[in-house]
Amino acid sequence: MREITEERGSLNLDFLCSQPLEEAAAWLNHFAGIGPKTTACVLLFTCKMPILPVDVHVHRTSIRIGLIGKKVTADKAHILLQALLPNDARTIYNFHKGLLRLGQRLCVYDRPRCNQCQLTELCNYYRTVVKPQ
Repeated sequence: MREITEERGSLNLDFLCSQPLEEAAAWLNHFAGIGPKTTACVLLFTCKMPILPVDVHVHRTSIRIGLIGKKVTADKAHILLQALLPNDARTIYNFHKGLLRLGQRLCVYDRPRCNQCQLTELCNYYRTVVKPQ
């Protein structure tokens, strides 16, 4: 926050909302400690730009469902998942919110509640790990 204030004269990021997505993302990313998730959160939630935040829940559920491979890192997942979605902030927001809630409520880390999930027919984890048992 100190670096932003020193560079901009105040702690206000509203100017990012009028910049092209790539420029706004590059500006945020030049600060130490700001990575793809924080950048995407600021730009999607504040500026309503079409960029997907990938947190631990979105990452885990995307792997289990089969949208990305098991060894895909969170940083790489930003790129791969973004490519699956239309360039529309509302759709990206809804996708993020849906996978976030799924990962918090049902597709939890240690014991996924597959018996309560509506996505079992589409889910690689259910088909390959849960159902064969």
